Amino acid sequence: MTRLKIYIAGPYTASDPESVEANVQRAIDAGIEVYRRGHFPYIPHLTHWVEQRSVLTVAGLRWEDYLTWDRTWLTACDALLHLASSRGADLELSWARAEGMQVFLRLRDVPVVGPHDIRPESLGLSEVVETPTGERPEVRRAVQ
Repeated sequence: MTRLKIYIAGPYTASDPESVEANVQRAIDAGIEVYRRGHFPYIPHLTHWVEQRSVLTVAGLRWEDYLTWDRTWLTACDALLHLASSRGADLELSWARAEGMQVFLRLRDVPVVGPHDIRPESLGLSEVVETPTGERPEVRRAVQ
């Protein structure tokens, strides 16, 4: 089986900030598991931080703006994982079905295709220079 780009659909909006944060964390956890199964998740809940900045700067992004943003990424994916029902997630599910995309209704139904090849040379990098614990490693690109 090929590696899929899987859109993570699930509730975002909630009655309080703690519940919104919990929804974001559930989506991230699902995305991590999708990646561990060998696929590439798209987690629209990561726009949570865009929304926080939008509110802070009075940028005025609306729910419909996020739907437009999300639908663009949904059409770039191969499949959708529907975590739970919500107004937006159900709309995304209907769009995915209308596009004939593969749909997973449970995380356990996402097939395991094996680990990703993350060797530096497979990523077009010549080497990764180790740094002290806690720091990000320095990465050098291979010269083509």
